[in-house]
Amino acid sequence: MPKLFNFLNKKKISNITPKTYNIGLAQTQAFKFVMGITSSFLKQFDLTNVEWVMLGILRDNFEGIRLLALADTLAVEQAYVTVATRNLIKKGYIKTIVDKT
Repeated sequence: MPKLFNFLNKKKISNITPKTYNIGLAQTQAFKFVMGITSSFLKQFDLTNVEWVMLGILRDNFEGIRLLALADTLAVEQAYVTVATRNLIKKGYIKTIVDKT
């Protein structure tokens, strides 16, 4: 297995101190912990985290929302939203309606 060597550019990383990288480490650990709890809860509904967020956005936009606007809100590519939307349709959570405008 390759080793990671410590060839750091000291000018570029002078602000990385034990305090700052420990904060980053704590943030990463907290994120993993929260995601684990959320994922466990959502399993009973057969939902992923992103699908859950999409349902929340759709709830707030009860008149409907275009896929592109949904992708922009989630800061993801439209193709990702298309796949997640298909999954939510298959699971019976949402339906699509053709916009007549």
